[in-house]
Amino acid sequence: MILRSVMKHVRDQNWFAVGLDFVIVVVGVFIGIQVANWNEARQRNAELAAALENLAQEVKITAEFRAGRLDYHQTTLRGLGLLHDWLDGAEPNENEKALIFSAIERGTPPPNPSRYESLFELQNTGQLKDIASRDLRAALGEQLSLDRQYQAYEEAWLRQLTAPSFSPSIVFSRLTPAEGGEPRRDSIVTGLDIDLARSTPGFRARVVQLYDHWDSIANSSETLLRLDRTTLELLEAEGFKPSGNWLQEFRNRLTERTREAPPKPREGPS
Repeated sequence: MILRSVMKHVRDQNWFAVGLDFVIVVVGVFIGIQVANWNEARQRNAELAAALENLAQEVKITAEFRAGRLDYHQTTLRGLGLLHDWLDGAEPNENEKALIFSAIERGTPPPNPSRYESLFELQNTGQLKDIASRDLRAALGEQLSLDRQYQAYEEAWLRQLTAPSFSPSIVFSRLTPAEGGEPRRDSIVTGLDIDLARSTPGFRARVVQLYDHWDSIANSSETLLRLDRTTLELLEAEGFKPSGNWLQEFRNRLTERTREAPPKPREGPS
């Protein structure tokens, strides 16, 4: 319709009307572009808000997980310290021996994989730059940096465990009875030949290296936990709060999947 109007005005040499038609077309195109941009920005903001809400849940569960692990680390360090004192002539009581045996059972710290799936997605899609809060952007950037460093440090700490593992002639252990028809069994330490341990240089070296490893992991976990809590406060200040007891819901889902999964057949001799 606009094209017919323009052609008519050109034939009639009504240049004012032609100019007015041109202005109408330009304004219409401009408004159309602005509406499209507005819709795109609204969708992008909605996606960013959903990602940050998911991230708040992930940071919360990670912080709670790390807080629990810190107690686990400190208990292990306590046991390894008591073991070192025992090697130096101290005589631990029964409770202290239980801590020592528990620390030996734990060996090296378990892996601590990152749980920031939403944060990695924000980084990969370039949406981190769209976060309005400068403090929140800085905290998330620091988390990404520390997460990469932590993985590299963890591998380096494992390479520093050069002393041989504890010999079964020094550390006595047994398998726990299977419970509830489950085939899984745990190995628990039941005793220690302290005289042989004292006369074996590699045993003391292993204790010292394990202590340094656990201590490094604990210090890094404390740093990451402080950053998790700071990030969670910044997210909540922006209105992105975890919904419900996400940690308990996560554990319940894991338990349900474990119950639903049929046991795998064990391979026997042919």
